[in-house]
Amino acid sequence: MNKNMQTVKKEAEGYGKTYGYEFAGNLDNVPVDVGDIVEIYHREATKRVQRYKNNELLTTNKDTYYYQITKTGWREITFNPQSIEGSSIAAKVGDSGDLDLQMTPSNSILPSDYEYTISDPSVIKIDSKGHWQALKKGKTTINVTAKLPDVGNLAGADYPTELKTTIEVDIANSGAPIKIQYVDLQGNPLTDVPEQVLNGDTGDVIHLDQYALTVPGYTLLTETANKTAVISSEAQVISLRYGGNIIDVTSDNIGTTVGETGKLQIELVPEITEMPSEKLMKAKDITYQVADPSILQLASDGRWKALKNGSTTITILVTLDSGKKTKTS
Repeated sequence: MNKNMQTVKKEAEGYGKTYGYEFAGNLDNVPVDVGDIVEIYHREATKRVQRYKNNELLTTNKDTYYYQITKTGWREITFNPQSIEGSSIAAKVGDSGDLDLQMTPSNSILPSDYEYTISDPSVIKIDSKGHWQALKKGKTTINVTAKLPDVGNLAGADYPTELKTTIEVDIANSGAPIKIQYVDLQGNPLTDVPEQVLNGDTGDVIHLDQYALTVPGYTLLTETANKTAVISSEAQVISLRYGGNIIDVTSDNIGTTVGETGKLQIELVPEITEMPSEKLMKAKDITYQVADPSILQLASDGRWKALKNGSTTITILVTLDSGKKTKTS
């Protein structure tokens, strides 16, 4: 019989003198579908019928047995379904699978059809066979209605026409997080600047300039313009380095006599005076220019020698780690 018990596909009979192979031959080439029901009856089954499952002999204590065709073979069934339950789905974007539905009792007749309703179909989709695919991060539910075949009063069957259950769905991003840290020149986290955790799907592109924060007293030293990171299956940590701002540069005047030598000493003036020196930006390059080199000889490293009497000026140009330039005379 088909799964709705409406069509008899094949009926085979055997009598006392019928050989087993003759009986089996009557069933050759009978088309079957998943859900079809097979009825086996013998008036003296307890005496003359032996049933096996996985090569193990089963107890035969009644004349009529019913089996249902599944994807993996036959299964013995009863006609007393009480409920249907399904395992929740916890997956990542892009994952797919099949609904895991179980009948209670476990040997109940299987539904002939299913209907699925998703509360938020943008999170997950499902086809008529119960195959689902995760679409985006989020939570939703799948409401399942299992339509049960009408077998009339067969074997004393008395059950509802349908059973319902709800499947909880929780879809996470497919990629591992990217953690963005804001650190000083020593790699220590900046005070009161929390790190950010970015979640997404594998292959998503993160534009770092969107996370370049303005921090009072500091300048961002890590280049972020047109820089990107790509979310992958591995967790990543990106550190954005900040240096304490320098707002001025000073140096002492030189008062000396002809023939004396020395070296210019400069001082970088921080925006926040109490900021530790190790957090301040450093001078990446220093250049010196003397207005009258006949009075003072000046080397590129700031070493000087007084050549003759007179007055002149020295211009000091400092290029900081950030690329900013500042000068004094």
